[in-house]
Amino acid sequence: SLDMGLLSPGLRCLLGALLGVVLTVGGEVLRRRPFQLKVAEAAPNYLPQALSAAGIAILFAATYSAYGLYGLLSAPLAFAILGATAFASVGLAMMQGPLVAALGLLGGFVTPILISSAKPSALPLFAFLLALTVACLAVCRYRAWSWLAILAVSGASLWATLWAGAAWQMESAPIFGVYLLALAMAVVWYRHDLLGTPITNQDPRLFAPPSWRNPWPGLDLLVCGSYGGLFLNAFFFARLDHYGPASLVTLGLLAAFALFQGRRVAPLAALPLIAALAVAATLASWHLPQLVPGPDPLIAEAISIVPQSTGPVPHPRAPIVPPELLAFVSVTAAFAILFGLAGYVLMHGARRPGAWATLSGGVPLALLTIAYWRIEDFQTALPWAGVSLLMAAAAVIAAVRSERGGTALHGALGAYAVTTVAAVTLAATMELREAWLTVALAAQLPVIAWIDRRLDIKALRTAAATLALVVIVRLLFNQTVLSGNPVGQPLFNWILYGYGLPALSFLAAVQFFRGRGQDRLCALLEAGAVLFVTLLVTFEIRSFFNDGRLGAQSIDFAEQSTQILAWLGLATGFFWINRRRRNAVLLWSWRLLGAWSVLAIALGPITLGNPLWSGAEVGDWHILNLLALAYLAPAGLLGIGMWLLLRQGERWAAIVAGCTVLVLIFAWQSLELRHAFHGTNLAHGATGNAEWYGYSLLWLGYAAVLLLLGILRSLSALRHAGLALLSLVALKVFLFDMSALTGLYRAGSFLGLGLSLIGIGYLYQRFVFPPSPASGETEPSGSNCH
Repeated sequence: SLDMGLLSPGLRCLLGALLGVVLTVGGEVLRRRPFQLKVAEAAPNYLPQALSAAGIAILFAATYSAYGLYGLLSAPLAFAILGATAFASVGLAMMQGPLVAALGLLGGFVTPILISSAKPSALPLFAFLLALTVACLAVCRYRAWSWLAILAVSGASLWATLWAGAAWQMESAPIFGVYLLALAMAVVWYRHDLLGTPITNQDPRLFAPPSWRNPWPGLDLLVCGSYGGLFLNAFFFARLDHYGPASLVTLGLLAAFALFQGRRVAPLAALPLIAALAVAATLASWHLPQLVPGPDPLIAEAISIVPQSTGPVPHPRAPIVPPELLAFVSVTAAFAILFGLAGYVLMHGARRPGAWATLSGGVPLALLTIAYWRIEDFQTALPWAGVSLLMAAAAVIAAVRSERGGTALHGALGAYAVTTVAAVTLAATMELREAWLTVALAAQLPVIAWIDRRLDIKALRTAAATLALVVIVRLLFNQTVLSGNPVGQPLFNWILYGYGLPALSFLAAVQFFRGRGQDRLCALLEAGAVLFVTLLVTFEIRSFFNDGRLGAQSIDFAEQSTQILAWLGLATGFFWINRRRRNAVLLWSWRLLGAWSVLAIALGPITLGNPLWSGAEVGDWHILNLLALAYLAPAGLLGIGMWLLLRQGERWAAIVAGCTVLVLIFAWQSLELRHAFHGTNLAHGATGNAEWYGYSLLWLGYAAVLLLLGILRSLSALRHAGLALLSLVALKVFLFDMSALTGLYRAGSFLGLGLSLIGIGYLYQRFVFPPSPASGETEPSGSNCH
């Protein structure tokens, strides 16, 4: 018939539509037969819904063919027929099953794509989509088809995104906003209605068993995810609407509705957070004009042809908020007030008042930070700091009122206390820079500790720890210190208060926190104080020797020696304080600083920084020169430290200190001898016979002193050090003096070594390993000794 042209296009579409109607009605008639009802009671019966689904599919195909292939139907009529078919299938699904519902939902969402229009209209489209979504949610309410609810809400939200991206019209902004608000209410209606009282007198053959009392686990996740999609569309809406009234009112109503639902239903507590993120993202991406700063004189000369009008006249200052930015600032303030007041009001009687108080204090502060960033680009601005301080004052008032609420509002008290700290910190950031900002941040720690001592707020301790970490990171990675710019006058510069005042603040905070079981927080604060004191001393010495330039590329011999001496002094001081307190931070402080000092000695004066080959001038005076500062003074401090370590039972640390002392004294004596022959520059001049011979005598004398002290004090370590040094002298005599020295110097070198070896052997035999009396022999009596 088709090939012969007996069926016209209109007749074909009509016959197809009639076939679809027959199959759809036939499926329902078949479902109502007694036999099919008995089958449905025993197991799921898919035959009736398969027939109806096939009929619905044929109806969709016939209608679209009449419109898209043959042009027999106009776009509005085809849209209406397809929409009616989709709604009929959704309604039929309540009786027949999910296959019909899924097909109807799919056909309904595809219909606007199939029926195109040269000038799309938002009103019929969004009315159709909203009605289809609500119908599907109603079916899901009775049949407990959670997957269909997810598809319906996802499709409705996706259509909003597609419209905003492909067919946006400025005149459709109010309709788009109403659609988003209606979807939000529909989703919440579905959630609450699903948990309501089930309708009675239902035919058990038509409906599934009631599931309102035990909803599916992902119900609240569906609501939160749906609101996430709605707020994403609201974000796009604001940008496409150029932040007009329709989009901003929609965003505000959505946020208010989310706050209300989050307070009404505890499982939906994530809705206010989603709303806050959407508002913050919208304000952060606001299209702000680029303002060019101009002159801002306090007075100006009046220019006029009238002589009496000449002279200085007042000139108004520029407004704090330029008119071009007034809309942005007003909207930001409105949202800040919304979240601040709503959070404060809704926290009373809530299950978790601390979360609502956090929302009340944190969101306005975050919005203020966004506005400050977008307008001032994080530059210093006193008016913005004043606004932040006003927020801090409001948080203090809220905290006082929360304290009056007793234990029920203790979490809210902590949240507002942390908000106060954050607001003061933000105000300091807005107004201060460099060292004074760090000082201001650190100065809050004793105040926080004092308040915590009175109120015992856990959140304050967390805030104190966070603030302490921020201060430590700022001072540890200070860009001004790392750069080569001068820091001011040596010693008296910003380093003195930039590191000294934070150290005092940390120590003061420790005094308040100690005794309350806050060992970790106290350890953090003590570690920060130790670090600041160490850096203060180090940087001040650095500035003294480099005219205030901490970033100098080189370090001379005097600075190197002074730094080592200062580090050793700090390590000794920390060890002395730790003797009474038994503090883990002080314990590791003196250990690490002492180890660093020993390493600096090994890499500095002993090896790489040794003036013997570095060419550093050590001074013209004997004994009282830089060699004493670099070798003798550290040896003295290490000697005191070794004595203290031995008394405290720190055996291995004492051994390291003692060995370093011996090496330093050895190097000092040798370099002093070199200084006696060559003057201030030890790297210049050849070594003569007298100098080489002097080294042998000096080392022999040093070895003898070590041996005598070891014997008198019964210290085997000193005796072994003396023997090792004696072995070094022996190697020098046999390997070097034999060929390098001549005449009496060579003879004196060998004679001196020989006499020393004989004397040492005698001392060892006499005092260290004395001969024991033979067995059976007795000591002669005193009366027979003459």
